[in-house]
Amino acid sequence: MQIRVDSPSRRLMVFALLVMLSAHTYGISDNELMSWIESKSAGSPLLMADNKVRVDINDGRVTLSGQVRLLAQSLEFERIAGNTLGVKAVANRIRVVPESPLSDSEIEHQVRYVMFDTYRRFWHHEMSALITVDDGQVSIVADLRHPRDLETLKYRLAKIEGVTKVAINAEAATGYF
Repeated sequence: MQIRVDSPSRRLMVFALLVMLSAHTYGISDNELMSWIESKSAGSPLLMADNKVRVDINDGRVTLSGQVRLLAQSLEFERIAGNTLGVKAVANRIRVVPESPLSDSEIEHQVRYVMFDTYRRFWHHEMSALITVDDGQVSIVADLRHPRDLETLKYRLAKIEGVTKVAINAEAATGYF
């Protein structure tokens, strides 16, 4: 059988399909998945702290539970598990419990600094945003220039002590892409 691949996106799709089929064909065990996830987690500088996270795997479905100090650590565990070959699904039940939580007004101040500093320094333009913080949960409504700005901001804000959740409602400016 010959497969004709004539564009980069098709090559990527074929590669992804082959990887998924090989993982299914070779039957990666839950124990192997556990070993890979633990190894990747141990190698992450963000996760070097004393985290109390438990990883359970059943038929390739990963459940993360326990607690971490920063939301960024929870997101990193989820990213590592989700990017592990053979993992079918990830349920992130990790609780974020800051060591020395900031007040909502202090968190809002830091969120504003991170957002506006990021935009001025890296993307060289101004932005406006409505920011609210309630019990460590950050909610933002903003006009962003590019969809990737959303993930960049989410991960930068997740490193603020006391932030337990980040929700960004954003519209990317048209004509930028």
